[in-house]
Amino acid sequence: EVVNVADSVDNYGLSNVSYTHLGNTLTVSGNITSFEADRDLTLHLYLDGNESPAVASTLSVKAGVPTVFSMEADTRAFSSIRVVIQETDALPLDNEYIIHNIKSENSYDTLLVSDRPFFLEAALRSQLGASIEVISPDAYEGQTGYGLYVFDTVVPRDMTLPTDGTVWLINVTGSIEGAGYTVQGEVALARAEQLTLSTSSSSATQALIDGVNGKDIAITRYVKCGFYRNFTTLFSYKGSPVVFAGVTEYGNREVVIAFDLHDSNLPLLADFSTMTGNLLKFSFPDMVESTTYGCGETATVNIIPNTESIRVESPSGDISYLKTDGASDSFRLTEAGTYRVIITVAGSVREFFLWSAMSPEECDPSVTLAPIALQGDATDAGFDGKFDPIWIIFIALAAVFLADWMVYCYEKYQLR
Repeated sequence: EVVNVADSVDNYGLSNVSYTHLGNTLTVSGNITSFEADRDLTLHLYLDGNESPAVASTLSVKAGVPTVFSMEADTRAFSSIRVVIQETDALPLDNEYIIHNIKSENSYDTLLVSDRPFFLEAALRSQLGASIEVISPDAYEGQTGYGLYVFDTVVPRDMTLPTDGTVWLINVTGSIEGAGYTVQGEVALARAEQLTLSTSSSSATQALIDGVNGKDIAITRYVKCGFYRNFTTLFSYKGSPVVFAGVTEYGNREVVIAFDLHDSNLPLLADFSTMTGNLLKFSFPDMVESTTYGCGETATVNIIPNTESIRVESPSGDISYLKTDGASDSFRLTEAGTYRVIITVAGSVREFFLWSAMSPEECDPSVTLAPIALQGDATDAGFDGKFDPIWIIFIALAAVFLADWMVYCYEKYQLR
């Protein structure tokens, strides 16, 4: 259906909607416009798909003038924001705006196996937007279905690693099949000794130690490890790696802290929070970098190990699939509305929602000439001034036909 917004009909629209979330206060702001006439318009703010609005606000809007709005809601966490103009008009597609919380979209549920989980649980809860289940080592029976498995001073069941998520091994004193390193024994120190922060300039190392001071971290004992796979070392003690990260033989990301946090001052330092945040970013790379786009823009999906399929469903229900054999793949948002992206990783299904907003030029009747960008390269397949190869065939056939006709005429008149 084509709606002509220049036909003097009521038309309202939302644009430039964004939010800030500090503590328990969520502030949503943006512009609301009545393109035809002055109107009193009512806005509703919905959270997490609830049918009842969290906030309602009425504004007096001048014709053709974007009016700034701001609404506040009290919430500790949220997965989606939906702002809706309650009044009906001729073009409803621009009457709502949806933002999905990318932190919520990209978070993972976590299983923490530990007898003394206080430090780790506190650090993870402060930075990870997901549920954290804490169990004792005796209660671990090879559970699956988590995005992150943290083994604190406990060897995984049957000496094997989970294959459906990221693994953190902290003070694990036995070698584990597929871990990529071997345990060569425990070393007790005569006194507390400081660790050495990596000086590598590689991008992988710098991402993991970003913001980490690293000068005052001390330990009294550690587990000596040897690599048989490639790892990125963050901290070492006299050349022996004690904090490192890499990938298991199963393709899952892996973090190793080769000492007991209770034998170190690390949990008492600001570096502990900073390093935990860096390790979480390494463990859970954002598969979807943004959840809000303009119609016509391109969305990129980052591909992590063990990604089996990426299915994209458009607002109209069209289905397409992205490639999974590279670092990333992208698709163009050609419709206004909500796109659904379903990603299967090691048998676990994750779902993302991307909002594709209408272009302001499509909504505003005062815009009569908007710039148009033609995409693609010139080819021989269109009207681009180049001869298509088939024309060469036609010219050759015409030449042969003309030559044959001249011979025919010559012979006919010569024989007379």
